[in-house]
Amino acid sequence: MSSQVLAAVQTWILILIITVVAIFIYYYYMTSGPPIEQKGVNSPISSEQLFSQAIFDTVSSDPVNLNMAKIIYTEKCAVCHGLAGQGGIGPNLTDRFWLRGDGGASGIYNIIVNGVLTKGMPAWAEILPVKDIMALTFFVTKLKGTMPLNPKMPQGREYP
Repeated sequence: MSSQVLAAVQTWILILIITVVAIFIYYYYMTSGPPIEQKGVNSPISSEQLFSQAIFDTVSSDPVNLNMAKIIYTEKCAVCHGLAGQGGIGPNLTDRFWLRGDGGASGIYNIIVNGVLTKGMPAWAEILPVKDIMALTFFVTKLKGTMPLNPKMPQGREYP
């Protein structure tokens, strides 16, 4: 065998090894490995970030907060949950079925604060202020019962 053919074979074997290693690394991180680090994921939630019905009631009574929440939802949530909450990559937020929690305000708040890292939803606790998370929680509670076009099929348990 000539040295040129041998060099070509060695190059292809090296490319094959690199490809196999890259596939294993990708598979590990995308299926069973640790989630990609996100800011604030491991930091404890402060007491001010815990759900407060009083703050929720105050925030939800102000129409300005609802408009702000709609903007936040459109910018940060609609890409996965759809503009009308109908679902897409993420679950439908308009029906009575919930994968996590019971669809109540405190459960929705906790999901927004902690995220669902295994499904790609970031923990918003260190990204958004508590007031914005409360307003966003209120906005999501208002999506329930709406009838968007082409809703995603129900997922999870049904709650009244």
